[in-house]
Amino acid sequence: MKVILSRKGFDSKYGGIPSPIMPDGTLLSMPIPYSHETGITFEDLCYGEETYLDILSQLAPNRKNGYKYCHLDPDIRKGVRVIHEERWEAAFGQAGAAQTHLANQNVKEGDLFLFFGWFRQTKINENNELKYIWNAPHVQAIYGYLHVGEIISTRGEIEKYNWHPHAGEDLLAEENNALYLATKQLVINNQLFPGYGTLNCQNDCVLTAEGETRSRWKKELPWVANHGITITHHDESSIKPGYFQSVPIGQEFVISENEEVTKWALNIIEKGVCEK
Repeated sequence: MKVILSRKGFDSKYGGIPSPIMPDGTLLSMPIPYSHETGITFEDLCYGEETYLDILSQLAPNRKNGYKYCHLDPDIRKGVRVIHEERWEAAFGQAGAAQTHLANQNVKEGDLFLFFGWFRQTKINENNELKYIWNAPHVQAIYGYLHVGEIISTRGEIEKYNWHPHAGEDLLAEENNALYLATKQLVINNQLFPGYGTLNCQNDCVLTAEGETRSRWKKELPWVANHGITITHHDESSIKPGYFQSVPIGQEFVISENEEVTKWALNIIEKGVCEK
């Protein structure tokens, strides 16, 4: 099993603010704003009784008019739509140079995506509004996963997943557009977990080293501690005294197949998964 770290959700360019770590510990990744009218808006997505637009309007009231359509990918949080899609399946889409990178790294059925992004802790204030905790650190954290059960790349097959943005006309036009579908189940320590899911915040989910800027990752990560393990888009120069310097660009980082890496990834899922 290869493990792929996939950077998704709001960043400094798309969205402009951290996704919230909700007061209950939920890592609520905000899908990036999208220029195409995909049919999915932030108002179409919900967390409990609030829409994503409600949440963003509290966190960034000066930006709320810029949050209209969004690119919901990966689509791994079951029941996130205000109006549920009966035929829904968990899926992650990729196209262009990023998909070429995955293909060149021979990412296949049985491999595991770990999705990470920029997060910050929130709380409910005295006015009953969701706000960032003023001194909470900005971190990169793993918020979800997808165990690959099937990869489809033909236009006719992808079109069947019409609720997914990669089934939209703009991305169907890409020659190397692909959808990664989840397995039904994932076995961890003789327990059955769904083949996809989202995670609650716990220490092992956080990639950022304590006290460092968010792109400086923990030195205990397996590809830092073990020099025999590689991670694409990085090399030995990424290992600094006390931390690992992650690159500022790039969507998918494929880690070389290794038992230690697999154990690390599955442990994160086992500890943090929201629903078994």
